[in-house]
Amino acid sequence: MEAETRIRLADPWFDDDEIEDVVAVLKSGRLVQGSHVAAFEKQVAEYLGVPEAVACANGTASLHLALLAIRLEPGDEVILPDFTFPSAANMIDAVGGVPVPVDIEPGTFNLDPSHVTEHITSRTRAIMPVHQFGLMADLPAIGAIAEEHGLLVFEDAACALGATGPGGEPGSASSGPRGIGQASAMACISFHPRKVITTAEGGMIVSRSAVFAERLRRLRNHGAHRERGRMTFDEIGFNYRMTEVQGALGTGQMRKLGAIIARRRELACVYDAELAGLPLRRPAVPEGYGHVYQSYVVVLDPALDRDRIVEALDHAGVESTLGAYALHMQPYYRRKYGLDASRFPNSRMAFRHSLALPIHQHMTETDARTVANVLRGVLTRA
Repeated sequence: MEAETRIRLADPWFDDDEIEDVVAVLKSGRLVQGSHVAAFEKQVAEYLGVPEAVACANGTASLHLALLAIRLEPGDEVILPDFTFPSAANMIDAVGGVPVPVDIEPGTFNLDPSHVTEHITSRTRAIMPVHQFGLMADLPAIGAIAEEHGLLVFEDAACALGATGPGGEPGSASSGPRGIGQASAMACISFHPRKVITTAEGGMIVSRSAVFAERLRRLRNHGAHRERGRMTFDEIGFNYRMTEVQGALGTGQMRKLGAIIARRRELACVYDAELAGLPLRRPAVPEGYGHVYQSYVVVLDPALDRDRIVEALDHAGVESTLGAYALHMQPYYRRKYGLDASRFPNSRMAFRHSLALPIHQHMTETDARTVANVLRGVLTRA
């Protein structure tokens, strides 16, 4: 018999203040990209310590705008991890660029810097690390490679608002922990319901460059700028504006970001303790990094059938899913780019055997122990 109670994979946290803010927006009749969106942009920029933040419709739109802002040319190559949600590669391909997947580190799920240099060619334009599941990639190593070869770095930070990594040189002004957007051309954030904070949908690009930010703002609004009270269209753009409803939700969510991250880390600690000794690999957090656990993802023993484990957990009342996708195993990328599977052993393993467990603000530590106990029983029977 299927369990009556369910522990959901994700469950956004909205309070009465946020609901009242949304109602006030609806009553105002001012619904698209106004003061609430501007306040949300300011909050995120100040939180991250960067001068520019440009809100947009969703995380995929933020990637599209960033690629357009750097003026990626047809045939230009962008290096990215093979193990990721396909939106990053999709947008590179959509603007005429060539996504160049690279294998990942097995412990962190992030782009392996030791494999990057061998994939750099005369057409390489940028490196796009993805901060998988809320853990920042090794930006110091990736940045050093990019600087040596004259490449841009821009971050797919969809899952990583609030995450930190190692800082700059000891004794420098930037020697402390660095967040997203502080050591790259741009960082792209998502506010999808499974992310750390959510505006239902929504995205944002943060940058230290006023030049990039100015172009991003034009591109999200049909390629236009306002002059003497009307719009002048300098180039082709898109309707990627954020709504005021999203902005109002975002400002409320930002007020709670610290509490949300703290709770996710507490639940991750429970999982780490309760899952010890099971036939799986728990998520690794290198020294000097601050994980925000957008997802808590383990890798099962290869002898286990992950999809059957997901089904068994669901039957027992625990929602779960795979971690992410291996680009080289997706029909479109395999067919178009002829990717050699032997180049991606770690990505292949992660795609076949990763398992995302529930983690969100509404969970108690007892819920996390329940998930671990249910998983223990399922793995024992398997």
